[in-house]
Parts: sequence; structure tokens; C-alpha cells
Amino acid sequence: MRATLIVAALALASCGDSEPAANQQAAGPPPVEMPPLEAEQGADITDSASRLAANQDGTRMFNRRCGVCHLAGGMGTNVLTPRVGPENALLASRPGGVPADYVQQVVRNGLGAMPGLSRVEVTDAELDAIAAYLAEDEVG
Repeated sequence: MRATLIVAALALASCGDSEPAANQQAAGPPPVEMPPLEAEQGADITDSASRLAANQDGTRMFNRRCGVCHLAGGMGTNVLTPRVGPENALLASRPGGVPADYVQQVVRNGLGAMPGLSRVEVTDAELDAIAAYLAEDEVG
């Protein structure tokens, strides 16, 4: 019985073409070109004294620590788009900015699909710089 099953499986495997026809298109939608999320991040800071230092570069810290989810094409941006609209989904270019205290609360405690991040993942100095960067256009 086992030999019969093996022979049947081999026969079925040899029935189909091993290569698709030249004029057949690949199944599924065309690939979407994604922006390189690491293009502008800059070098990672590994020296603990630097990570704890005040006056970090908020733009670089945002790109480095938050960009994988919150730059164009990131999961965070995609999750936010239906909720707040495309003009507000990209946090770094949100009209009016994002209040710094709100950024700090969400980063530390999480919200929705975003988990809270520890002080090891994003130091207080880095978070201060990120929050200030996102609040730059804040009205008030």
C-alpha cells in the first residue's frame, strides 16, 4: 500500500509543468515599493553615556527608535491612517505637532497596538528629545 501511495504521488508530481509559461503573470498584486526605513537613521549609539546624555538629536532619535513603525509604510503609520487620516498618521509631519507629554505617556505605557517601551529600549534622554521633536509644531 505504501509503495502504491509513493508511486501515485510521483505520478501526480510529474503531471504539471515545472516552469510556468512565459506569458503567464505571477499571481498576486505587484510589489509595493517601500521607502528604506534605515536610510536616514544614522549610526546607532551604543555608548551608555551618550544614550543618557541630555540634548539628544530628536530627529535622529525618532528615526532610529520609532521610524521602523512610524515612518511612511510602517505598521504604526498604517494603523493610525484609518483612525486619524493620512495627514495625521505620519507623526513627524502632523500639523500642529504631537504634545510632548502625550508622546511620553504613550511611549512608556503603550496604546492600542503599540507596546510600552522600557527605559532600556528608549532612555529618558532619548524620549525627551523625541517628544520635543514631535511637538515642534505644537500650537500653544
